[in-house]
Amino acid sequence: MGLGGSRGDGPFRSLVEGHDDTAAPGFPEAADRQQAAINASLEQSDNYSKQAESKALENATQYDATDRLKKFDETKAAAGESLAQQLTKSRKMRRKHLRRLAG
Repeated sequence: MGLGGSRGDGPFRSLVEGHDDTAAPGFPEAADRQQAAINASLEQSDNYSKQAESKALENATQYDATDRLKKFDETKAAAGESLAQQLTKSRKMRRKHLRRLAG
C-alpha cells in the first residue's frame, strides 16, 4: 500500500493527488459509508433541482402574456387616472379658470 493507495491507509496523502486523494484515516468501510452518504445527498439535491427545473418549464409553457396584459388594463381602468394625469388636468383647469377671471 503506497501513499494514497487505498482508503483507510492512514493520514498520508498522495504526492500526486494531494488533498483530492481518497485516502482517509480509519477503516475503509467508514470512508465508504461516508462517501455513500455524500453521494446520496448529492443525488437527492440533483433530483430536487431537476424537479424545480421541470416545474419552471411547465409554468413557462403555460404562461400567457395576454391574460397578464388584460389584468393590467383592467386594474389600470379601475384605478382611474394616474397622479400625473390628475395634476396635468388640474393645471389646465386652473389656466382656464384664470383666463375667465382675467377676461
